[in-house]
Amino acid sequence: MSSNFRWLAIASMALNLLLLQAMTEQTTEFDTLVDESNTYTATIAQLQAENEAAQVELAVINVLDSHRLRVTPTVRHEIATTILEAAHRYDLAPELILAVMFTESSFDPAAESEVGALGLMQIMPATASQLARELEMEWKGRQLLTDPESNILMGSFYLRKLLHRFDDLNVALAAYNVGPNRLRTIMTEEDRVPRLYARKVQELTAALREQFF
Repeated sequence: MSSNFRWLAIASMALNLLLLQAMTEQTTEFDTLVDESNTYTATIAQLQAENEAAQVELAVINVLDSHRLRVTPTVRHEIATTILEAAHRYDLAPELILAVMFTESSFDPAAESEVGALGLMQIMPATASQLARELEMEWKGRQLLTDPESNILMGSFYLRKLLHRFDDLNVALAAYNVGPNRLRTIMTEEDRVPRLYARKVQELTAALREQFF
């Protein structure tokens, strides 16, 4: 091999090595940029999710304020947090939970019906006792039902159970109102589903969604 050809080969190898190094550095820089972009995208998505959650929480608090919930600001905040927790846990719209609460008790944690239903979501003690067992909550009778957070969790869980059972929101709401066994009797004997309660809750849900959410 001539000297000129040898030097040409060496120069070509050196050039290829430089090009390879440059390409490797560019690839590394590109990978770093991709990683940084993914990190920024994830951070932005997290911030957007947190912002949306904060807006929903504010909407819930505004609903409670507008209806003059008779509790301290601290308890009001705890109630709002519990509504959001129940909505997420049981896949229910927070405005639906609010609509049921208002329809049942006008947001009065100490409300008691003529037949003995108690609390914000007006749950019968016998029903609540069963719900407490399913939720692994210590049953404390009336004390548990008049605790706003416990009442909301049990009522929301109960509504979700009824939705699973009947697979129809209107029917589930009717069952929540009159009881599932009584509803079955009405459906069997009268071949109908009571609509008044469900319609009231659905209309209030839509109104709350439009005004606050």
